[in-house]
Amino acid sequence: MTKKQDRLDKIMAACRERMQEEVSALLGKAMTFAEPETKVLSKEEYFSEPAGKSVLAHVQLEGDIEGRGCIIVPVRDAIRIGGTLIMLPDSELDSVISEEEYTEELEDSYGEIANIICGSLTSTFEEQYPKSFRLVRTEQEVILPVKVDIESDEPVPDDTYYLMSTAMALDGVEMGKLQLLLPAVSFGLVEEPQVPEEPKEQASAPEDKSTESEAMGPGEQQAEVIERGPAQETKRAEAIKRPQEEGSPAAAASQEPAKKKGVDAAKQKERIDQLLANCLEKVGEEVGALLGGTLKITPEENTVL
Repeated sequence: MTKKQDRLDKIMAACRERMQEEVSALLGKAMTFAEPETKVLSKEEYFSEPAGKSVLAHVQLEGDIEGRGCIIVPVRDAIRIGGTLIMLPDSELDSVISEEEYTEELEDSYGEIANIICGSLTSTFEEQYPKSFRLVRTEQEVILPVKVDIESDEPVPDDTYYLMSTAMALDGVEMGKLQLLLPAVSFGLVEEPQVPEEPKEQASAPEDKSTESEAMGPGEQQAEVIERGPAQETKRAEAIKRPQEEGSPAAAASQEPAKKKGVDAAKQKERIDQLLANCLEKVGEEVGALLGGTLKITPEENTVL
């Protein structure tokens, strides 16, 4: 871990307490955030991890540091937080959560909480970071992380990011994780990629040929065409002969088979385990709601046979 990342980690730990106080004060209920977990990763690495439907609030960095980031929470948690702010009755809130109805009213109310979180981050950075900037929450959208186009600039550019994750709980109810993505290059955690320069001496080649042909007389150009004829016939004969030689058994044997990219079985198993855990959690919630109780399903073991 670099000193720059260590400094960011300490700022996130300090920000956690401020977030708890300010969000709890607005909601009128105790909101807690666990000790943050942090790491630096690519857009592809983040969005390839199994996750359900999520609410992504875009965050713009403005000031001495600029860039694009985001805050991501599970859609059910965004509904619970937003519903608590507008004081939905518990029975109605549970119904909306189970059906994942992220209405415009809930979007606005959760957006207020996202604003508070950005404000807490800005205040903490003001006190503990040398450069002056602020985090501004802009629009939000509902996404499926595994279906994000990695090469596009949406919902965030294809860059390297600093990730902060913290588990949430509201009034004793455990929820998923709030995840904050900040551009790593803006904080000096990685070097800014350099764009290769294009060669400059390509445009002059066609001009040389045309100048040379103009300098020749008609007789010289005709002689050159006549002399070039046998050479072209030889090349044509070789071109006809080459596919036949390449199609022969000896040529086929000489070609090495293309190497296939190996699959990381351990990583794939980890992803599948997480997907199954998410599925079982959702099954437990929906069956429990139907039965009027609580159902928890825990897999004993997953193995590859």
